[in-house]
Amino acid sequence: MGLGLSVLIGLSLAGLGWWFIMRGIPSIKELREMQPTRLSKVIAADGQVIGWFPPDGMVVLAPPEIPEMMKKAFIAAEDASFYDHAGIDFSRIVSALITDIKAASYVQGASTITQQVVRTYLLGREKTMYRKVREAVLAFRIEQALSKEQILSLYLNRIYLGSGASGIGAASLRYFGRECNDLDLAETALIAGLAPAPHRYSPLNSFVWAKRRQWYVLSRMVQQGYIQQSEAADAYREPLKITGKSVAMFTRYPYITDYVKTLAVQKYGPAIMNTGIVVKTTIVPRLQDLAELSVRKGVIELEMRQGQYRGPLRGLGEEQKANMLAFQKNQIAWQGLRNFELYWGEVVSAQPLKVSIGTQVLTLPPESYAWIKPSGAWDPRGVLAVGDMLRLCYTGGSWRISQDPLVQGALVAFDVQSAGMLAMVGGVDYARNQFNRALYAKRQSGSAIKPFIYAAAIDKGFTPASIILDTPLTYKSDEFDEGWRPKNYENKYFGPTSLRTGLVMSRNVVT
Repeated sequence: MGLGLSVLIGLSLAGLGWWFIMRGIPSIKELREMQPTRLSKVIAADGQVIGWFPPDGMVVLAPPEIPEMMKKAFIAAEDASFYDHAGIDFSRIVSALITDIKAASYVQGASTITQQVVRTYLLGREKTMYRKVREAVLAFRIEQALSKEQILSLYLNRIYLGSGASGIGAASLRYFGRECNDLDLAETALIAGLAPAPHRYSPLNSFVWAKRRQWYVLSRMVQQGYIQQSEAADAYREPLKITGKSVAMFTRYPYITDYVKTLAVQKYGPAIMNTGIVVKTTIVPRLQDLAELSVRKGVIELEMRQGQYRGPLRGLGEEQKANMLAFQKNQIAWQGLRNFELYWGEVVSAQPLKVSIGTQVLTLPPESYAWIKPSGAWDPRGVLAVGDMLRLCYTGGSWRISQDPLVQGALVAFDVQSAGMLAMVGGVDYARNQFNRALYAKRQSGSAIKPFIYAAAIDKGFTPASIILDTPLTYKSDEFDEGWRPKNYENKYFGPTSLRTGLVMSRNVVT
């Protein structure tokens, strides 16, 4: 009698515990209904795609669109027994527990890809025993309801991979400006390496750590028999063609795609961006690149003419500097040196002035910093110290000390016959400032309005030889009791002046 009662109580408690665990447990129905993203994009005049609009930074791919090599990279790095376990890998749990005990810290995870799907789609990341039990139950359920390929697709489509990108489709666009089917082994391994700590391992945040993780993934792929050791070594040495910038965006020309999005939303509403629209523009990439170069060159040269050097960047740790130079070395390896691009350099010696840019150590002659004090009085030894970080400008064969410009610029180029916009630059660096000056800046026209005034004068009968008296004038004004008196920049008056001379010399009084 007593034994039967004990069994009954035990069964009741077990049933109560099971009910407590299962109550409110999410349905896995939504996992069967994931639909591929209808990705909206912007294309240039020549048909090139120059921007994408992934909803919430995510691109959901249909299972056949996911490259086999991408699947192998993630499985090798995250869950080598994925095709063998039933949702939970008990041997991996024991191994991780032993590793954590030895390290007296949480250093190795034990979650399978199926568990990570549960965590991402259904439960969240709360670290409690109650959630872990529910996670295990759901992992078993998912394994019974879905195929391994469906589970893997769910995982690869939503896993956060840093810098505003969720899923392998979005990460491919974010970091490399290409769809994941177009990535090579090196790029695939880099993306797979982001999974455990996407912020830390993002190549835009820490290139050194990103390369370490890339090598880990490649090594695991060798161990699993997916690739040869020689393939891994070649992929690791290959420069990564990273086109992404620090600000989260999925575009080659952010000022342009921002404007395109604004126009589309104003006309059709925000929902239009999630419908897979294709926006054709008149932008010519070759001219757009030249326009950006022109603006960058103009503001850099302007600051050099002003001769006000704001000094080096100090206070960075050795890891930060190593990351900056490693990323720069990678970019130079596949892009080459670009005219009037700003590069980072670490001071190796102040006398003579030597600077490392990652790929080489440059010896900078006095001509490279003569703009700072034209009299020649600027001495690097009094300003720079070993370890300082400088901005250097490559001017097509030579280098100059430079700095991130404070002045801004804008440019718009039109085809005067078709009225099509060929290029638009809204600022010097979108990553630093997203305000589009080409469209929204409101400023006084200054002397730029003078040709229009002179054109109007000629339209009224004046000729270039017409004489205007450049003498003091006073106009009555309600705003100023003493009236308004225009004056020339030189604070002088020049007497009888031809219309031609007034325009050439930009004389305010003549105008």
